[in-house]
Amino acid sequence: MNIYLVVDRPLSFLKKPPFNFNPKTDKYEYTLFNYKIDLMHNGHYAFKSEDGNILVVNHNLVETIELIQDGE
Repeated sequence: MNIYLVVDRPLSFLKKPPFNFNPKTDKYEYTLFNYKIDLMHNGHYAFKSEDGNILVVNHNLVETIELIQDGE
């Protein structure tokens, strides 16, 4: 399973590679080692391992994180 960086809107620093827009999810994604990084609406990051455990989370994070399964 690939791990992605997922954002809900095209922030300026995501308008260049290696970030790619995925029309299936309507989000920008970036594969990064064994972690998934979500940039939430409030601009904070949350890191998850493949099994879904949160490794590091910004103390201001207030939104739920979803994993994207590869191969859908």
